[in-house]
Formats: sequence, C-alpha cells, structure tokens
Amino acid sequence: MPYTRREGLRLSQLDNARRARAAHFVHVEPDVQSRIRDDHARGLGFIRLGRKYGYSAHVIRRVLEDC
Repeated sequence: MPYTRREGLRLSQLDNARRARAAHFVHVEPDVQSRIRDDHARGLGFIRLGRKYGYSAHVIRRVLEDC
C-alpha cells in the first residue's frame, strides 16, 4: 500500500507549501545585496532599507541573515 489517506494529504500539503514558497521568492542581485549590507552597517533599519530599495522588510532581513 503506497500511502494512507492521511499520509497522502500531508505529502500533498507539504508539496503545495514548497511550491508556494518558490513562487514568492524574491531574487535580489548581488550588487544590491552589498549596498543593503553597507547601508545597514551605517545604521539604517529594515523598514527604511526596504523603502529605499523597494523590497519588503522580510526580504531585507533575509538578505542580511545570509551574510
């Protein structure tokens, strides 16, 4: 037996969530990432950086966590 109904539904939900994350992923160019890091080192916060570069605070946070 391949999967029970509950297991199949859970696998389907996980696959849908993975696809949704990939569809909403925002790519930020490496040169923009370095400028964001430089501005953050100068004291700009997530919200101001987001407004300056046109990204959400969540995207800015992800860029800064990757360094």
